[in-house]
Amino acid sequence: MGRLDHLKQSSAALLTDPRIDGKNNHYLVVDFYCPDRCGQWISDKYGSRVQVLEFNKQIPLEPGRKAIFQKPLAHNSGAYEALAGLNSQYLVFLDADTIVTPTLLNFIFAHASPDRFLIFEPNHGAHRDLTGFLVVHRRAFMKVNGFDLRFQGWGAEDLELRVKLYLRGRAPLDRPRQILQLPELGMPWTEIPCDLAYSIPHDDDRRTGNYHEKDKDISHGKNLNLLCNNVYEWLGLHPVDLQGTPLSSRIQRLLGMDLILNPKSFE
Repeated sequence: MGRLDHLKQSSAALLTDPRIDGKNNHYLVVDFYCPDRCGQWISDKYGSRVQVLEFNKQIPLEPGRKAIFQKPLAHNSGAYEALAGLNSQYLVFLDADTIVTPTLLNFIFAHASPDRFLIFEPNHGAHRDLTGFLVVHRRAFMKVNGFDLRFQGWGAEDLELRVKLYLRGRAPLDRPRQILQLPELGMPWTEIPCDLAYSIPHDDDRRTGNYHEKDKDISHGKNLNLLCNNVYEWLGLHPVDLQGTPLSSRIQRLLGMDLILNPKSFE
């Protein structure tokens, strides 16, 4: 919502690659009640090379009502449109402020696999805004039921999906906690070098402007608590109780933070 200036830059970069042709490889833009009508803009600009899902056409807002951005809902809606309507085998999630390079697309085509997912190298540096980027096979995405719609506000919904894919993407449906004894049951991932994309710089006001909670840190903290609760639900253990296990180090790597070893992170 309200990122048309970013979309103009990121779509131009992505669509320089002729492989994104709207036939074999699709670019689907989710317009979640964007006040700038980004869906209409990109349809007019690129025509059939781009598919658009406009929420305001599917579920029109009541007059005078302001939309509150729900990123997990936007992601899931776009994903299921791609899966059902376009029969996509792989899903690539990227934010409107992510500028990709042709080398990144080469990397994706070379490394995408049904048995693993792709993320950028986790870190706290300048590339932290690439956390939302994810490549995943349709089977794994559907097995874990996509993004958790309980996440509200800014932050951590992408981290939760990473951890969920790792813990549940390959785990037996009838024995989901077997990964505690056999960490090799976890779904592996490939890390993309951070120099293959970058995020358009922007301030926190733009990150949180379309949410109820305007404080980014408060919002992120609440969502990290939900992530920890989900781990407990999946494994029967609080993340602190995983300290010193192979699962602990691998989940920390996915998160790019010491959430598990430092209880203060989620209290």
